Amino acid sequence: MEGSFDRAHTRPAATCDVRRPARELGGAALAVALRLSGWLTVNALVTLGCLTLLFLAIGGFSVSGAMVQLANLSTRYVAADAARQTEFNTILLVGCTLFFCGTAFFRRAPLARALEEIK
Repeated sequence: MEGSFDRAHTRPAATCDVRRPARELGGAALAVALRLSGWLTVNALVTLGCLTLLFLAIGGFSVSGAMVQLANLSTRYVAADAARQTEFNTILLVGCTLFFCGTAFFRRAPLARALEEIK
């Protein structure tokens, strides 16, 4: 009876030992992906917050002033030709990229911790 009991547990244990590292690797990869997506999300939200703060500053730190400035900007954007719109789009994209890179620089420690889990 004991011999059959040992054989019955030997085969699944060997199978589990082979599959276990793959499961652990998959779990670790999912955990790292989740942390990276959280890091990217927080950086994107901080970037949007910086742009909002910029428009509030242009509007004299009041919501009504910011809305007036945004209305002025949108009117001029629609009236501009395609070359000027492309130039504005480029300026906005570069500004967003700089805000994102600045945020990423100051939040590099959580990124480093997330990437250390890969090893």
